[in-house]
Amino acid sequence: MKNKRKAKTSKKAKTTKTPKMISRPHDRRSVCAKVNKFVEHLNDGVNTILKQDSIVLKMILWINYYDCVFNSHTDPFLHKHFKELESDQDYRNTFKDSDELFDYHLVPMVKGRIQDAMKDLINSGGVAKFRKVLLEQYKLFT
Repeated sequence: MKNKRKAKTSKKAKTTKTPKMISRPHDRRSVCAKVNKFVEHLNDGVNTILKQDSIVLKMILWINYYDCVFNSHTDPFLHKHFKELESDQDYRNTFKDSDELFDYHLVPMVKGRIQDAMKDLINSGGVAKFRKVLLEQYKLFT
């Protein structure tokens, strides 16, 4: 005689239904208005950068072109120097007296923060907040 097991059925959890989004066709006027708003915010960000002191501008250019300057194709000696700084503690200690961060530590960090601030500016505005981030990153960098 075979044992017959009663099949267990589990109750499904009740889920709340989310209302479906009604998609409306985008008309040219609304698309142009959004694009114009984003372009105005971008223009505000560029103007904010250009109104900074020359030393802040140099920092921004340094951050943006750091990868172009120090790679294995432009100058192999400098590339080797920076690779050794990244990987060899004894080599690093010959150049470093305190617990300061080197450029290769700071550049990606500062670059990411400035890019995020520019994205926020383009998407939602806020020139004063963008200016504040620029100055904070400059103080961190110097």
